[in-house]
Amino acid sequence: MGLFIYNISIRLYGLLIRLVSLFNQKARLFVQGRKGLFKKLEETFAGNERPVLWLHAASLGEFEQGRPVLEAFRQAYPHYRILLTFYSPSGYEVRKNYAGADDVFYLPEDSKANAGRFLTLVNPSIAILVKYEFWYHLIRESVSRGVQTIGVSTIIRPNHLLLKPQGRFLADCAAKMHHFFVQDEQSRINMQQINIDQVTVAGDTRYDRVWDIAAKAQEIPIAEHFAGDQPTMVIGSSWPSDMEVLYPVIKTFSDRFKFIIAPHNLKETELSAIEKNIEGRVIRYSKAATDERLATANVLLIDNIGMLSSLYRYGRYAYVGGALRGTLHNTLEAAVYGIPVFFGKHANNQKFVEATDLVRVGGGQEITSADQLITAIKQLESDAELRDRTGNQSGELVQQSRGGTEKVMDYLGKIISA
Repeated sequence: MGLFIYNISIRLYGLLIRLVSLFNQKARLFVQGRKGLFKKLEETFAGNERPVLWLHAASLGEFEQGRPVLEAFRQAYPHYRILLTFYSPSGYEVRKNYAGADDVFYLPEDSKANAGRFLTLVNPSIAILVKYEFWYHLIRESVSRGVQTIGVSTIIRPNHLLLKPQGRFLADCAAKMHHFFVQDEQSRINMQQINIDQVTVAGDTRYDRVWDIAAKAQEIPIAEHFAGDQPTMVIGSSWPSDMEVLYPVIKTFSDRFKFIIAPHNLKETELSAIEKNIEGRVIRYSKAATDERLATANVLLIDNIGMLSSLYRYGRYAYVGGALRGTLHNTLEAAVYGIPVFFGKHANNQKFVEATDLVRVGGGQEITSADQLITAIKQLESDAELRDRTGNQSGELVQQSRGGTEKVMDYLGKIISA
């Protein structure tokens, strides 16, 4: 019954997304991106004689978890052809030109026919599914064809479908996968309950990723000149809901702090709203190089993408946005620099293991109001030892949690050399 409902759900979702695509841009990309997919795959892989590693990620966040493995694999085994697939447009549209893969495609909708056709055309020897990408027909068909099928950065929470009676068919299918590298011990225990024992606790490979990013972080002279020797808070991936909390904080500390704000959306309406609501000297990054006010401004507004992970290096504190909307952004990009990390409080934060770990070790704090954040900053500013200890706890968490990529690569190395 579970499989029957699954198959019906896949078909109904396909019909619904096509209907929604008539008036929704993301749904339109989902549908259009899959038009002629098999023909494109056939043309791309025709005559291919190289072994293929296929890595699948649902979206951009999952890709960042699979990326360290993918890049380490490319360096170690350059003779392999790497196929990267995405389920969501928010991943594919951003990474469709990603140089670390030979080919980037959407994943076809999961049906028995589609799975068979996809695997026949691509013919992978290794399949890596990131986090919780459990597609019944693709997994079943991959395993039956002898494709080494593994899960990376897998996380199974107590309410996961695999642990429920209606998900038993999917759990039985997942149990046939060759190995799982899970993020935490609880995931291993949960999987053991459904007779999946081929599990290694490897942590979140994003720890390896942010460590590598920090080691190679680009210098940003404008940000360095702006911050100078004043305490600076870097506000990353902020949404309007975050800024409503942060405006009073910026006002309170405007005479002794600098603020670097990198909004999640770079729409002119949002950038203008930030400028309008801040009572201070705001300068946009795009104009900062030729503006004599850079040294005297107290807010640097980032109006481009791609540099946030390097900007955190200039902060004494970081605020990471998104939680107040229900989806917290990457706190590890800030934590790796060994600074206190703040973010909004939301029930969905429990889904982000790295965020709960930051709070647990004392390097991160969930914020419910501007007053709470103001009080926290004042306390840290008045106690340098506490501030250093809090920041060190962030950095040490990242340092001690590294190594997941190496564990996956050791396993893959044994497969390839066998």
